[in-house]
Amino acid sequence: MDRSYTLLFEHTSGGIAEHAVPVAAEWIRRGHVALVMTTAQELPAVQKAHEGLAVRYEIFGGAGVDWANVNAIFNVIPGEPGPIFRDIRGRCDIPRVTINHGLTDKQTTFPADFIGNGVGYANVLFACGPAMFKGSWEKYIRKWPEILHSLKVVPIGSPKTDVLFDGTFQRDEVLQSLGLDPKRPAVLYAPTYQKEASLEQAGEDIIQALVSLPISVIVRPHHLSMRKEWMDRLRELEAAHSNLRVIASSSNPLFVAADLLVGDVSGACFEYILQDKPVVFYDVPAFFEAHGRAGVGYWGRDAGTIVKTPDELRAAVMSELLHPERMAKARKSLIGQLVSERGGAAVRAVDALLDMIEGRLDYPTWGPRQCLRQDTMLRSYLLERLERCALETESIALFGAGAHASWLLDFMQRVSATGRRMPCVTCILDDHAISSNATLNEIPIVAPCKEMSFSFDAVIFATDYHQAAFRKRCEEVFGKELPTIDLYEPFPWHRPHTTS
Repeated sequence: MDRSYTLLFEHTSGGIAEHAVPVAAEWIRRGHVALVMTTAQELPAVQKAHEGLAVRYEIFGGAGVDWANVNAIFNVIPGEPGPIFRDIRGRCDIPRVTINHGLTDKQTTFPADFIGNGVGYANVLFACGPAMFKGSWEKYIRKWPEILHSLKVVPIGSPKTDVLFDGTFQRDEVLQSLGLDPKRPAVLYAPTYQKEASLEQAGEDIIQALVSLPISVIVRPHHLSMRKEWMDRLRELEAAHSNLRVIASSSNPLFVAADLLVGDVSGACFEYILQDKPVVFYDVPAFFEAHGRAGVGYWGRDAGTIVKTPDELRAAVMSELLHPERMAKARKSLIGQLVSERGGAAVRAVDALLDMIEGRLDYPTWGPRQCLRQDTMLRSYLLERLERCALETESIALFGAGAHASWLLDFMQRVSATGRRMPCVTCILDDHAISSNATLNEIPIVAPCKEMSFSFDAVIFATDYHQAAFRKRCEEVFGKELPTIDLYEPFPWHRPHTTS
């Protein structure tokens, strides 16, 4: 190797970092440098995902990125670029790679209804398979047709699932490590997190139905479902049933260990099905009503058995365990849609990265440059808008305690240090406030309630994607009388897509 290159991984959520870890491991194995940047809050989860790898970690907003020594950047959320991809000082003459964190499409992979051309901050898309371009992609390219020219698509496959095919895990060993008998059939329940999905709608009934069967049951919640109230209840069920295990760590060894998976629309269903093993889908009609039926999460269920009740679930699980070959033809057809090739995706990803860095593979650079120019204009406007807000209010609340809130608070703090007046933020409203002592930049994070409306003069939406949802939630809690402020409303490239 003539020289060492630096690949910067942007992780705004530790729960999905594992989708990029195989690429980091292969990158390091070839003698290159992997730099991982994340938030202080997500750092422990990100470090756990990269355990055993010689990775360098930095926090967003610290010393900043030494762009001269970065050869490519990488994230796993195509439609929601974080602070690295949106750094106006960032380089556009390098590969800016995005890959989806999973194989399903929940209308957020390519979010046409979000605000702004989020995918446009990347110039390379590592594609899992053909199914990736059915569903939200079709809607996205109607709104942002330029993405067809500003984004190079490279077929890669699914790096996260490489270990399902390389012998890293052995079924009996995994089950024995969980204290389960390898001689008994093992069933994995892996639901997704939305309120319309199976865990929230019927999770306890599903688990009770499974543990009543002569099988071992493993429950692996989505990382966004691992809230205290759910984990406490799942631990209670685990204590009451000797054939039940609740696992919060990586799903990959569980995929190898399980003889059948029960799911809903979770990406876990489709990662698991790559092994050509049976899946039973618990029907979630409310989910499809809310999120659409165009993606593989809906039509891909034809490769499994769909059930609507716990009784149907019990019967289907036992039938599929007895006859796992029954849906094999449909599974194999779906596998060809999900991934371009099973296994070896991390190797193909690193090969492509090196080909681009060393000039053997071309990629466009103008798309991200255009998005970043728009961001420069946008920040000048935000400065003026926030100053006006400071003059018109004595105190405000931010709605949302995510990465954008952190960025907005840092932005206001830097501006305040120059002597310009910024709004006085008294609290941060978030429905997922985890404790009464939670803070962000020493500002309390609290769950919104009607009584709070007397504590501030207005609410600023701390998001540049989810304004419609935030506005709806504020009206539900506070009514329409409390002023709300969408900082991005005047910008045509930051308006939600609407159809007549």
